Amino acid sequence: MSEHEEFLRIQHPARAAEWVEAETHRWRERASKLGQPYTGAAISDYHGFRHLPTGARFSRVLAFGGGDGQEILPVLDRTEQVTVIDASGIPPHQALAELGAEMREPTKDGSIAEPDGAFNLITCFGVLTFLPDPAASFAELRRCLAPGGWLLVREPIVAMNLEQPEQAGLGRHGRGIPLASFDDLVRQGFTVHHRALCNFALTGYFGSNPFNNPRAVRIDAALAWLLTWNVHYWVTRRWHRLRPKAAAYVLQKQ
Repeated sequence: MSEHEEFLRIQHPARAAEWVEAETHRWRERASKLGQPYTGAAISDYHGFRHLPTGARFSRVLAFGGGDGQEILPVLDRTEQVTVIDASGIPPHQALAELGAEMREPTKDGSIAEPDGAFNLITCFGVLTFLPDPAASFAELRRCLAPGGWLLVREPIVAMNLEQPEQAGLGRHGRGIPLASFDDLVRQGFTVHHRALCNFALTGYFGSNPFNNPRAVRIDAALAWLLTWNVHYWVTRRWHRLRPKAAAYVLQKQ
């Protein structure tokens, strides 16, 4: 199976529902054992929030796969209403609870029960890769975003569970989006304001929580840029491991 086929494969509806159910169970079990520490604040700001228009306000924000909603904190003071769709079942972060954030579970068919153009800002960090039909889920996010609205998305661009040991906790379903497929996907109905590679293979050694460290994130971005030539979905040579492992985009709906 080619990289493109691995990403675009469409699951039978019954298989997709089974997939979502398995992932929901896994994330709930993971949250009950480990809690839901948010480990991406600095990288989400560097490759996401800082590229939004200064002072822009958002009447409705969706954190898709957003855990307890902490990823929205950088724009919470500019937000009127927040919806979090997440499989872990954990309660909202205190700041979101005070705002009255709505917490939802994902649907088995991947749909979002909202009218077209319901949100002004959507975040999606490392979520599509665990869904049975990433392209359809991305299209659903696009549908729910208002014209001129913003989508911040960051996903792995490597094979993930097929290359990682079982203790990595990626389950049976995690697989990244090949970079060429990702680039094609985000151009469908969007203007790309920012695109960057990130999550360099060695960044995990920059301390216990490097993606919450602004300095580590800047170094990561520089290394990922320098190794752009070494992007590989599959590792077939030793040097392929020294690669950027994710891509981040700031998109505005046309």
